Amino acid sequence: MSKKLTKSQIREHERQKLVKQLEHKYSSYIDLATLYKELWHKTTNELGKLRQEYDIIKGKNAELEESVRNYKDWVRRMQEFMDLPEEQRSEAFKEYCDSLKSSKRFHEMTDAYISMIDRFFVL
Repeated sequence: MSKKLTKSQIREHERQKLVKQLEHKYSSYIDLATLYKELWHKTTNELGKLRQEYDIIKGKNAELEESVRNYKDWVRRMQEFMDLPEEQRSEAFKEYCDSLKSSKRFHEMTDAYISMIDRFFVL
């Protein structure tokens, strides 16, 4: 026949059963917490990479917008130039060529002085 358990044995048996259940629940919570922690770190790393990409793209976008503004300004000025009457256009073109020539002469003169100064300070 089976042996009859005392109240304290039954209580101890139930306590051990509850301890096992709680340990199992606790270990599953620890596992979930570890998983969430890993996911958190992975997500924050990805967010950091995305922020870097965003900054790069934002800088490139600003450069492209500046280029577009420059091209639009250039097109506007070309249109204004083409809208001038023929004699004003030829006069403006002559002035532009003269300014290019004087600018070229100025750069040639300054280049000579700059190269002399460079030689002086390099030695």
